[in-house]
Amino acid sequence: MEKVLFVDGNSLFHRAWHAYEKSGLRDGKGGLWGVYGFVTLLLGILEKLKPTHLLIGFDDPSGKSFRKELDPGYKAQRSDKGDEFRGQAERLRSFLGDLGVSILIYEGMEADDIAGSVAKRCEELGYKLAIATSDRDALSLVSDNVFIYQLRNGLDKAVMYDKARVLEEYGVDPESYVAFAAMRGDTSDNLPGVYGVGPKGAASILSKYNIYDLLKLAENGEITEPKWVLESKNREIILHNIKMMSAVKTLPITVEAGKLPIEYNASKESRVKGENLPSLEGRIKSAFFGLVEDNVKNVKSIDKIINDEIVFVNYVSIDKSLFD
Repeated sequence: MEKVLFVDGNSLFHRAWHAYEKSGLRDGKGGLWGVYGFVTLLLGILEKLKPTHLLIGFDDPSGKSFRKELDPGYKAQRSDKGDEFRGQAERLRSFLGDLGVSILIYEGMEADDIAGSVAKRCEELGYKLAIATSDRDALSLVSDNVFIYQLRNGLDKAVMYDKARVLEEYGVDPESYVAFAAMRGDTSDNLPGVYGVGPKGAASILSKYNIYDLLKLAENGEITEPKWVLESKNREIILHNIKMMSAVKTLPITVEAGKLPIEYNASKESRVKGENLPSLEGRIKSAFFGLVEDNVKNVKSIDKIINDEIVFVNYVSIDKSLFD
């Protein structure tokens, strides 16, 4: 069976940026630690999961978002990442694109929406899909063939979610996860939930009702419990959050564009060598292009320091059996 890996590029880059920032790695073109960290972590995932296809999605770099048009407060509390962050992110996208990696960006869309559309397409094709992300909302995409490889601090603690694990940990099926999250809200996205409704309360009510049935019964005065759902403002909060948290699943996706290994040529050879990632060259050629080579022996001193001192370099063992 074909095994597709979709990577939430923004999620992984954010983690790589902070994990490697203390290295201060730079070259003649500028800051390099975000690129180095991202590629290192991506290689770790590829080497463990061994997918047949790789797709990487990024938020629209312009900052456009249909969610911000629906709700100007969406993510409004987040501070600007600055020119250095944006510059290294663009450098990363350019590098991966030049290597032939399938990079997906859609105007006004976030990586979450691309993940949702990739999940739908893989379901149609009958492919297995692992989505690497730290976004918990992606758990709503889990199915018999779709798994969430949830990135956590250190990445050695990353977890592979199937349907049973979602139910065990959150008390709801993946199909109900967005409603579950909508009740709780998401402070990281500046989406307040229903006051007084915690994880246990949300899971309990969703074990008895479909969320839309619950809201309709409350609106028609056909139930008296739970009391919070009888308040129209709380029903509005839930519906608004569901709209904001639901991934778009209608984007055009060509999974075959991510087929591995990628064809190798002189231009890509030059690009690999020109990005100042000497200790990663052998792994890049193996993971992306299927070439078996000895790792480069002459590693730059700063590169060796990073390998020795940053604990995130070594991707600790993961539960990949679900994806086999």
